[in-house]
Amino acid sequence: MKNRKKNAAEVISILRKNNVEDIFSDQRLCTNNSAFFAIKGNKYDGNDFIDDAINKGAKVVVTQEDICRSSTSACLCIVENIHETLEKCVHHFYPNIPENVILVTGTNGKTSVVHYIRNFLKHLGYSAASIGTLGCISDHNIKYQSNLTTPSLVDLRQTLHKLAQKNVTHVIIEASSHALQQRRLSNILAKVVVFTSFSPEHLDYHKTVDQYLKDKCIIFTNNCSNDTKIVVHEEVLPKIKDVIKGYDNVIVYGNTGKVKIAIQKSDICGQELLLQCGKTDVVYKTSIIGKHQAHNLLAATIAISQLGADISKLSFLAQQITAPPGRLERIAKNIFVDYAHNEDALKKVLQIVAEVKNMHQKIFLVFGCGGDRDKSKRAKMGVVANQLADEVIITDDNPRNEDPDFIRMAIKSSCPKGTIIPDRKAAIQYAIDTMSDCDILLVAGKGHEKYQIVKENYIPFSDKAIILECINR
Repeated sequence: MKNRKKNAAEVISILRKNNVEDIFSDQRLCTNNSAFFAIKGNKYDGNDFIDDAINKGAKVVVTQEDICRSSTSACLCIVENIHETLEKCVHHFYPNIPENVILVTGTNGKTSVVHYIRNFLKHLGYSAASIGTLGCISDHNIKYQSNLTTPSLVDLRQTLHKLAQKNVTHVIIEASSHALQQRRLSNILAKVVVFTSFSPEHLDYHKTVDQYLKDKCIIFTNNCSNDTKIVVHEEVLPKIKDVIKGYDNVIVYGNTGKVKIAIQKSDICGQELLLQCGKTDVVYKTSIIGKHQAHNLLAATIAISQLGADISKLSFLAQQITAPPGRLERIAKNIFVDYAHNEDALKKVLQIVAEVKNMHQKIFLVFGCGGDRDKSKRAKMGVVANQLADEVIITDDNPRNEDPDFIRMAIKSSCPKGTIIPDRKAAIQYAIDTMSDCDILLVAGKGHEKYQIVKENYIPFSDKAIILECINR
C-alpha cells in the first residue's frame, strides 16, 4: 500500500512536533534534531544517503520517492514535489532577511561589484555582508560549506537568517544563472539589482545562449518589485530591454549617457577615474587596474546611491579599496592573478594588461581550462591567448574527471605559440624564471581558489601562494 503524500503544511507541522531545529539537503551536514530532504540531483541521489543522515541525527526524512522503511528511528515524510516543499519549509524555519538586499548578476563582474559594494557600505558605517564566490564575508563568523557562486537554497536562507539576527542591514548576493533557474533565490525581493555583463557561458548546463539569457532574466520576474532599482550595463541593455520595459527605475551605466565613467589616467600602478553619476561627480584614485574594473566600481557606486548613501564620500574611500581576491589581484609589482575562465573574461583582462604595459614589456600568460565544463570554449580561449599574449604557458586548471592531456591539446590546437607544462606549479615557476623584471605575468583561470580539483579530490593549491613561493626563492 502506498503512503499518502503529505503537503508542505503537514510537513512543517511534523517538523515542529519532532522539535526539528535545522534543515539540510546534504546528509554530511545533518546534526541532532535536524531534518534531511533527500533530493535526487544530476550527480547524486539524496535517497542513497538517508541512513547516513539518520546516523548523523536527523529526526525527520523528507523524500519524493515512494519508499517503504519499516524500521527507522526517523519519521518519514513522502511528498509530491520535494523542491516546493523544501522551499516552503526553509522559508518557514528561516524567515528573517536583512532589510536591504542587493542582487548582482552577469557573466563576469559579479564578485568584483559585490566586493566593492560591501566595502563601500562598510566604510560608510553600514552593517553589510556579502554572499557569493568568496563565501560569506561579514564582521560575524557566519560560514557555509559550499563552492557554489550562489549557495544552495538551504545554505542561503540559513545564512541570511543568521545575518539578520546579527543586525546586518545590507546584504549583497551574487546571483548565478544556475541559482536563478533552480529557484535558490525564491521569495527574496531586492532593493537593487545589478546586471554587469552578458556573454556565452555555462552552455554545458543551459544548452543554448538564448536559454542562458532567459535564465539570467528570471531575476526580474522573481526578485524584483515595482520599487526595485535596476542597474544595467549599456552593453547588456539591448539584450534585456523587452524584459525590463515595465520597470520604472532603470539606470544604465557605461561609457556614455548620464551615468558614465572616464578614465583620466591609467598605467600598471593604477588609474584615476571620473565617475559622473547624474548631478554628482566622483573622482577615484585607485591601485586597481582595468577598464572593466572601472565599470565595476561605477556599478557599485550607482547601487549604493540608489540606497540613499552619500557617494560624495567615496573618493577618499576608493584609495583604500583593493581588487577582490583573484580578480586582477596584484601579487607582486607586475604579477597578477585573475579568475578569467571563459573567452570573454580572458580577452578583457589581457586587453587591460596590454593597455597599461609599455612597448618594452612582454605579457606572459599561464592558464588552462576546467574539465567537465563547456568544451567549446577551450579552442576559443586558445585563440585569445595566441592573439593577445606574447608568451603562453598552457597548464592544468581543474581537470575534474576528464583527461587533462585532452583539455590541454584542445587549447593548443588554436594556440600555436603555447608551451605545454602540465603541472601548474611548474608552469608558474617556468614563467617567473623566463620573464624579465619588467615583463608582466598573468596567471588566469583559478583566481581566489585554494584547491585544484582532480577527479573527485580537492587538492590544496593556491596560485597566489605558489607565486609568492616562487618569487621568494
